[in-house]
Amino acid sequence: MIGRLTGTICALDDDSLIIDVGGVGYQLRATQSLQALAGQHVTAFIETVVRDEQIMLYGFLHAQERVLFRLLVSVQGVGANLAMRLLSSLGLSTLVGALQRGDERILSSVSGIGARVARRLCNELPSIDALDALGTLPSGQGETHVDGYGDALMALESLGYGRREAAAALQTIDTSGDKAVPLAEVVKQALRVLAS
Repeated sequence: MIGRLTGTICALDDDSLIIDVGGVGYQLRATQSLQALAGQHVTAFIETVVRDEQIMLYGFLHAQERVLFRLLVSVQGVGANLAMRLLSSLGLSTLVGALQRGDERILSSVSGIGARVARRLCNELPSIDALDALGTLPSGQGETHVDGYGDALMALESLGYGRREAAAALQTIDTSGDKAVPLAEVVKQALRVLAS
């Protein structure tokens, strides 16, 4: 099984990418945080899933994302693709916060997550101690820590921007301060990036 790949992201295709490792291209489904680094040299944490004689690689920029992915797919009704959509749409911090608070509204705002699955996620995962350690990343590791990341992403999409470009713009926002950046300021900063 493959656990980690280090190489250059050389191609993107919808929700997947190809990472060139010593001349060999590995195709993997990837979170938005990893896709936003297209063209760069990266280390991706990999989850290898074997189903029906098919091997799929799922890639994450942070080990914490992979841990949460494993927790998500342990819930009935949440497959690997749906878990990736949750991680890509909401980001690690927002998703963990929503699970800990039992915020079904944020979870069901993600395409493919109905009320029943959102309720199941909120009922089954908050009791898992591992969630407490997943909500934040070590400083300088690149996730956008904002209030309502998913809401900001949806706001940018409603203005006509694609999910990938909106997510990439959100990744550039300076969140180095102690407090989370308010939603209105996040959208304003992202719009500046998208306009340039």
